[in-house]
Amino acid sequence: MAENSIIIGNQFISNLINDSLNNLSRGNGSILLISGESGFGKTHILNYIYDKYKQKSNYKTVITETQSPIGNFNLGNLQPLFSFSKAIEKILQGQEITPEKRFAKNLSLTVLASIPVIDSVFYAVKEISKDWKQFKQEKSNEKIKNSNAVINDYYDTLVSLSHQVPLFILIDDIHWADPMSVELLSVLAENISEHPIFIMISYKKSNLETNNLPFNTFTYKYKSTKGINFVDIETLTLAQISELSSNYFDNYKQNIEFEKWIYEKSLGVPGIANEYLKYFSKYSPFDSKGELATNFEGNEFLPSSLQSVFSQHIDILSEEERNILAVCSAEGVEFSALIVSQLMNVDLLTCIKKLKQLQTKTGIIKSLGARTKYGVKTTIYKFTQQFYHSYFENSLEYEEYAALHTQITNLLKEKYEKSNNEILKEEIAPYLVAHSMASGDEETAKSMLLATAQYAEKYGNNEIIQNAYNQFSIYNQQNENDNLRQIEFLELIEGTESLGDDLFEPHFTSENSYDTEFTKGFVSEIFDFKLYRKSIENDIINDKLDSAISKSIHILEKYESSMNEIEKLQINLLLTKSYIETSNFIEAEKIVNYLENSIDNFNNEQLKCLIYNISAQYYLHIENLPKAYYSLDKATNLLNYLPYELRLLTLANIGILKKKTNNEKSREYLISAKNLSNYLNFNKLYNDFNDML
Repeated sequence: MAENSIIIGNQFISNLINDSLNNLSRGNGSILLISGESGFGKTHILNYIYDKYKQKSNYKTVITETQSPIGNFNLGNLQPLFSFSKAIEKILQGQEITPEKRFAKNLSLTVLASIPVIDSVFYAVKEISKDWKQFKQEKSNEKIKNSNAVINDYYDTLVSLSHQVPLFILIDDIHWADPMSVELLSVLAENISEHPIFIMISYKKSNLETNNLPFNTFTYKYKSTKGINFVDIETLTLAQISELSSNYFDNYKQNIEFEKWIYEKSLGVPGIANEYLKYFSKYSPFDSKGELATNFEGNEFLPSSLQSVFSQHIDILSEEERNILAVCSAEGVEFSALIVSQLMNVDLLTCIKKLKQLQTKTGIIKSLGARTKYGVKTTIYKFTQQFYHSYFENSLEYEEYAALHTQITNLLKEKYEKSNNEILKEEIAPYLVAHSMASGDEETAKSMLLATAQYAEKYGNNEIIQNAYNQFSIYNQQNENDNLRQIEFLELIEGTESLGDDLFEPHFTSENSYDTEFTKGFVSEIFDFKLYRKSIENDIINDKLDSAISKSIHILEKYESSMNEIEKLQINLLLTKSYIETSNFIEAEKIVNYLENSIDNFNNEQLKCLIYNISAQYYLHIENLPKAYYSLDKATNLLNYLPYELRLLTLANIGILKKKTNNEKSREYLISAKNLSNYLNFNKLYNDFNDML
């Protein structure tokens, strides 16, 4: 049976598609969204529709999908406009343009010029959009107020291409889409009836609701919009199970007992029903006359569950074949002959031969043909069921799982580092993030998260940068590189925010309320004072004093208006500490004088205590011991109601000062400081005090 030749139980979707295509031929676009859980046949329906309409000459039909997660990481969140970029790439590769008008001629030249760098759809879009605007003598943002320039360019490009040949775009699994793809879809939705573009989309509701993905907002906002249709894939009825069964058996005679068994086991879920029927097409329960075995329902060899059906597919595999599929699973639901051959340490032809044999023998994987991935044209394969991918991925022991992802990370990292092509690097970076996270390679993950954010900057969207930053923040910041990355992330966030784009609707939280924190987004985090302060503190602790000084000066100069007086004071204290430790007493003196002259203006006792302590340290280093004693005496008078940390700081400074003057009470203060550091679990300080004693 050719599975893509039927859509039993979902003819109503075919009717909606026919209506949409009729409107498309009249120049009116629409959007059709079909939802269903795993096994309901979303991908099957899209592939069936694509195969049916791809050769039609009166419109251009292309199919694409969003990237499913690798491991536990949602790759799609770091790939701006991924699905639409792939769709435009496919449209451009097959576009036939008639030179009847000046615009058509200009567009033809633009398309031809873009073909050699088709991997850089971003730049092709810029050129085509420019031609369209010149032809129309208007800009998208005159109509579309809430979109940034890149989204407008993508919108213009799709519109311009659709006015040459109507577009039929199919996108699978859009629930994983990045925020900009959702925003572009929203822009298209506002004007979809004005342009010959028909977009058919599949998504999984449960993923949206449990993960609060960006596409969730779209489904609520456009629920009742003209030209946008939402349909749920329905389960099969008993009659449809009968119709489906006839496609798996020659000369099938309707058998109620058999069909009821399939219906009850599958609960009418199309994918599960198909798997049972595929099983029975190999192990037929019918005799040569088409009669069902008399002991069918009581037969002990009947599969008790879908898992047992899958397991019987797997049982026919040799140990080597299982290992091959486990290796394939590490790259993702989709995997490439390029990567798998290197993981298996065999040449490409041997690898493809083995994968072809597995495809023919089991149907567990299928070839999607040659595609460009990681900058190389390679055959792409896909697990035919999510269950298969999960099964083989879970079959890997922890060490195997980590080792495979480490190998993939190293392969991609080598390609990334050797390449001078920024477009290729942009494509590879998100995959490097996913695989390095799965392998436990934190340094590569942090580095590539920043690289991904830097590449996303050209799209002018801060939520994608925020997604990268949120992942980065999960890791402990352990070194100077991490401190610098934190600062660069914040600079990127501020840079995209300064473009003035308010791109996104708030996240929907209930029928009558919106999450206003989402609209604030990074606006409240453009200048993250605590993060900057932590970065400087880490520099001082790790003896990176030049870095601490440069960061402090940068913050005081650039973010003066963003900080309150207390925040400015804290940075000045850290800067003074850094100057003291580098023996730059001239600059330290300037700040100490300023702080001492301003101390009466502060009502905060904790800050006053800090000022007295930093002043004491300065005077101690320049050998002005009377002033050092005076400052510490002032600090001591404030200690009764202050946190233990400030008591520890003051005790330590007094002990150090008295030790410098050979005062016999020095040991008493240092022991008190040591005991307090132990109480506060400051282990490094505790050891330092032990050394001093």
